[in-house]
Amino acid sequence: METAGRVFETLDALKSADQNVFQSGRGSVVEPAPTCSAWHMRGALPNSSGTYPQIRRLFLQDCSQLHTFTWAKSFPNLEKLWVYGSDKISDLEGIQVAKCLKSLTIWPSFSATITLNSLSPIRSLENLEELVYSGRTRDGSLEALNTLHNLKTVFFSNSYSWQEIALFEAHHPTVGFPWKGGVFPAANPGLLKCKSCGAAQSMLTGKGLRLACPTCDAAYIEKHLKRYNQRPSA
Repeated sequence: METAGRVFETLDALKSADQNVFQSGRGSVVEPAPTCSAWHMRGALPNSSGTYPQIRRLFLQDCSQLHTFTWAKSFPNLEKLWVYGSDKISDLEGIQVAKCLKSLTIWPSFSATITLNSLSPIRSLENLEELVYSGRTRDGSLEALNTLHNLKTVFFSNSYSWQEIALFEAHHPTVGFPWKGGVFPAANPGLLKCKSCGAAQSMLTGKGLRLACPTCDAAYIEKHLKRYNQRPSA
């Protein structure tokens, strides 16, 4: 998907040692100078007892010690938080204090999965414009996103019920996301083809719904769209 491509583009840029980003060595806790506004840490957590008001962008990569976000209080002016490969995250608790946050990305390492307790702490991030989360939540709810009126770009996995996703869309009709409208047509035309007619299969919005051929499964898709579009108004 396009979103995944952008995540890996960021990873490649960080590997190339972008001069605008302070690079901590793997496992290192060397801190950036007061003049640095961006920080890339690998395999280490920020010092929760420190304060880094100069940091606007924070990139955390492959940090196995990262379970919650209680250290976020150390970054009072953080606007972008990008987390990759920190697969033991279990809770967003602590992120509520990041009131300046505009962009949040949480993406697991290749072939791994992240499962959070809930997205609930995000409801406090009133300035959030971009959310990218590839994973699941134990409560299966997107309700925390409904009151975030500044959202412009959103990605979340198709691991929520169609009812939850439909309600999210009702609250954010202008926000684009892959599962918008109830059907993601031609989800992967190179691989996901109908065994009967060879047409590219569509992915239906909602956890547990099977792939559908736009021709052979037209009635099934129509039934799904009818119920999806009867979602309650926001």
